[in-house]
Amino acid sequence: MTPPASLRLARAALGALATALGACQPADANVGGDFSCPLGAEAACFFYDRGLHAQSLTEQAALRASFDVETDADPAHAPSIAYPLDETIEPRNLYDLDIQWHRPRLEQTLFRIRVQSPRLPYGRYDLYTQCFPANGGCHYGVPDNEPNLEWATHVVTPLVGSEAVLTVAASDGKGGPIAVSPPVHLRFSWALVPGGLYYWSAHPPNAPPGSPDQGTTYRLALGARSAAPFIRPGQENPNKCEGCHAVSGDGSKIAFTATDDLDPEGTSKSEQAGSFISKDTTNPSGPPDVPPADKDSAMIALDYSGKLALVGHMGELELRTLRSGEKQTIDGALLGDEGHGYFPEFSADSRHIVVTLSDHPDSAWAVTTGSIATLDFDPSTQRFSAAKVLVPMTDQEFYFYPSWSPDGEWIVFAAAPRGLDPSRCLALGDPMLGSCTGCVCDSARCCPPYRSYDQARARLELAHFPDGRVVDLGRATHGVGLSSTLPKFAPLPSDGHHQLFITFNSKMPYGVEVPEDIPAQLWLSVLDLDRLPDDPSGAPVWLPFQNFGQKNHLAYWTDHVACRADLTMDQGCGPDENCRDGECVPNTIVK
Repeated sequence: MTPPASLRLARAALGALATALGACQPADANVGGDFSCPLGAEAACFFYDRGLHAQSLTEQAALRASFDVETDADPAHAPSIAYPLDETIEPRNLYDLDIQWHRPRLEQTLFRIRVQSPRLPYGRYDLYTQCFPANGGCHYGVPDNEPNLEWATHVVTPLVGSEAVLTVAASDGKGGPIAVSPPVHLRFSWALVPGGLYYWSAHPPNAPPGSPDQGTTYRLALGARSAAPFIRPGQENPNKCEGCHAVSGDGSKIAFTATDDLDPEGTSKSEQAGSFISKDTTNPSGPPDVPPADKDSAMIALDYSGKLALVGHMGELELRTLRSGEKQTIDGALLGDEGHGYFPEFSADSRHIVVTLSDHPDSAWAVTTGSIATLDFDPSTQRFSAAKVLVPMTDQEFYFYPSWSPDGEWIVFAAAPRGLDPSRCLALGDPMLGSCTGCVCDSARCCPPYRSYDQARARLELAHFPDGRVVDLGRATHGVGLSSTLPKFAPLPSDGHHQLFITFNSKMPYGVEVPEDIPAQLWLSVLDLDRLPDDPSGAPVWLPFQNFGQKNHLAYWTDHVACRADLTMDQGCGPDENCRDGECVPNTIVK
């Protein structure tokens, strides 16, 4: 059969374009080399946004040819990529990568997003799009025509474990010279990020930005596009607010601090505590394990199997058995000269505890000094060893919020400078001056020391256990002054090629989508341990299931996300998940 004239014309245009660009076969494809896409292989070479996809083949060929012109040599005319960040390691099963860039000239109306790598079938993959405006910049979410998975099939899968170069070229669409951005180096993780996470948001479900803080825990199986509220004020939580949740590693238990009147700035320890509540994740609307008591909980940790909890309150640490409510106060003599432990966490095998040691609390939620220490723990006898300082505080820095890796070999934590905090100074005569713990005064004002809570200058560090070698995670932190803190490890990936995953909350800008004044949001960094002793972290990835206006913190990870059994007319999972064999899994699974 003879093809229609329009198709013959399109094929002729494609053939002419291939001749003009030169031939390139998979064997000799290389970054920076000549490039041609054979007829019949277009899907592995090109992609068009929805508007451009509707064009004819001839128009698409002409669009591609419009970028094969002279390059503008003036760097002031070049777009600049705002997201993803340079040296990002992108997790394979995170959807909705949003490529964002600044365009310096409004007449730049057409763009070519190019991914280059010798691992790609023809050396590079081009996406053609327009400017979808966002805060003075442009963005494009790939892939934009699910469920065909062009991006996953033609880019992510061939690039697993390897590096690519990402650029954005801008055209006026009228034949003028193109301007090309500086490159961004992008890698894709070897393994999928396993498990699911439970994170805390200051906003109740569907609350608009700026709503009063109440506190809701959300959850999802990673790979789902949206999270579902799990512990809600006045529902699964009988009180008006909950916070400082913890989830067992096997996903069977959740515990949280419930309160109606929590006052983080309260002058007494009782004002900074609430009620400890623990529940099965299959039935969070059901009764707690034991009746809640008043003012007996602040920070919480659960062991992997959800049988034991470490609860910090009133300046003490208690070990609790969840089903019986039995309590055992940890002897302060085991905690060294400081005598107080904060922000505890069990190792995955429950044989070790990591804590922040401090004798200078700012509140039940924060400290102004701190060293990272570990204690051995015998689950059969429920006895603790004396604390061993792993990362000692210095005159310049203090350390807090430690978290174990799933293999028990690493502890990630936050570090911040010591000194007086000018952002929290109080004028002499201020009625709040009496609660200014550790303040130093001059003739006009009193200033408290820096504290761990909402610490703008916090950064992320990694310590090896048990020898205490410390590595700065500079790429993950991505700068000082962004409040990068509360790190947590994701579960251990299978066939991860020495890669681990951490999440943390930060106030760093998210490209052009949220360029400034962003509340705390959740980010993920891939740690490639083959890079040691250098910084093993990749630049962070914004987790795409969040709303921009939410304040999100404390992402606790679990190996499994259990289906809820307490909801009528509901499968017990999130909106993008299915319940299979009692576990919530994303609707679409990347292999």
